[in-house]
Amino acid sequence: MATDGRTALLVERLADRYAFRTLLGEGGAGTVYEVENLSLGRLEALKILTNPFTDPDGQERFAVEARIAASLEHPHIVRIHAFGQDGGIPWYSMQLVDGPSLAVILDGGATLDGPMAAQVAVPVLEALAFSHAHGVIHRDIKPANILFDAAGTPFLADFGIAKAVENPMDTRTGHMLGTPAYVAPEQALGEAVDARSDLYSLGVTLYRALAGQLPFRSDQVLQTLLLRLQEDPPSLAAACPGLHPALAAVIMRSMARDRNRRWAGAAEMREAFLAACAEAGMAWNRPLAVAGDFPLRRRSLPEVAPTADLPRAKGRPWWILGLAAAAAAAALMPFLRAPKAPPRAEAPRTAPAPAAAPPEPEPRPRARPAAAEVLPRRPVTYPRLLGDGLAPAPAGECAGLSVGAALVVGEDGLVKSCRILSDVKPACAQAARAVALKYRFSPALDAQGRPVEASVAIAVDFQEAR
Repeated sequence: MATDGRTALLVERLADRYAFRTLLGEGGAGTVYEVENLSLGRLEALKILTNPFTDPDGQERFAVEARIAASLEHPHIVRIHAFGQDGGIPWYSMQLVDGPSLAVILDGGATLDGPMAAQVAVPVLEALAFSHAHGVIHRDIKPANILFDAAGTPFLADFGIAKAVENPMDTRTGHMLGTPAYVAPEQALGEAVDARSDLYSLGVTLYRALAGQLPFRSDQVLQTLLLRLQEDPPSLAAACPGLHPALAAVIMRSMARDRNRRWAGAAEMREAFLAACAEAGMAWNRPLAVAGDFPLRRRSLPEVAPTADLPRAKGRPWWILGLAAAAAAAALMPFLRAPKAPPRAEAPRTAPAPAAAPPEPEPRPRARPAAAEVLPRRPVTYPRLLGDGLAPAPAGECAGLSVGAALVVGEDGLVKSCRILSDVKPACAQAARAVALKYRFSPALDAQGRPVEASVAIAVDFQEAR
């Protein structure tokens, strides 16, 4: 059982309460172990959070959040048994769920059909309705946080206790709360979240489970976040032709960019799900057959995936500033668009066979443009930086900064324009722009494999002062 020095110290301090048995997962958010509660003789999961307390109020924030989360007693919420901190290191123990996470199922190449998605969504929505009614927003709904026991019953895990130990004034790190691929637009902008933010993340989770892919895809974190601010998600009905339209509509509404256009709450979305299931004639109240349909492996907690480490400038993190600037300047910085298709010529009609006084053909109604006739509005690939980039910008007063920038990359891979997104001194912005304009990229490609002009987000890193 490998541990770092800090974790090893905590394990030693907890040795009179817990016997540490197995390492279940580790990553940017923390490390999870299967433990035995020595006083109760019960197997539990114990999570040691990565971030130590960084301010005098950290312990109190953590205690408040942990007490609230521990008060959530619901059949589909993983129960928190105990929590504490030793040497400033926060930890908590919880119910051990003996089955795979939804992430394990999806990462194995499986997708869910409509009934399976309903069997996951309805219990999770019940759990969210309960937690929201108690004032608790999850903040990180994703496949890794939906667990199944051996019977296939879903549980929602990992409520936002980690939020309590994140110092909002600490600008030395860029850990983003929530997973970029699943967070709501307002969460990506650093705005206040509410119940509708959780519904957005659940919608993205269900989209991936049904379609086998995320609605917004990019290998760059900021690009992924910018896409959801600029564009509506692609149609789930088009991605899953066999899915009942009513079910697709419920999920698509949960992913509206404007939170006021989403479902008002988890209870309302649950009722809409049940109505869609009734319309489709599908059952939703059977456990997912994980033991028979998917590989079952012991899992207590969602696999702890590293959070996105994004560099911050002084003040608010640059990715929040960048997203806000991109949202405000959408008209000036349109996201990449494929060239519009020329109008399609009307297919020649077959003349009717000669006959006496053939009837005049009725005028054809103006047909709606078929979805297949519209070229994709997004490219298939995004610009990629060639090589390792240029030498870092000179340091000076900008030493140690990472400056976010949005570039317009032409079809030839050359940078056509640069807009600085970070709130930095003019001299630092000018130096970063000068370097960024010299970058070279492989261009974005549209669905036909043709180069297209595109926007891409980057960070220009200044050297540390020596």
